[in-house]
Amino acid sequence: MSDVSRPAAQAAEDRARSLPLRRSVTATWWYVASGIVFFELCLVLLIVAGLAAGGTGRALQLGIGLAGIAWGSPPG
Repeated sequence: MSDVSRPAAQAAEDRARSLPLRRSVTATWWYVASGIVFFELCLVLLIVAGLAAGGTGRALQLGIGLAGIAWGSPPG
């Protein structure tokens, strides 16, 4: 192998090694995002359940529930 092709071969090897790392980082990001959304939805359900137990009106429960879902959903 000549000296000129060595950096190209090294770069190709480095890219091949970094591919699993990029996949792991992507998977980790999705796990964290899913956990946050799940936590927010549970929090909204607890608040709406507390309002229902307190005897508030259905319109207020529905409004807070929809606002909580919109707050917990990702933008875009």
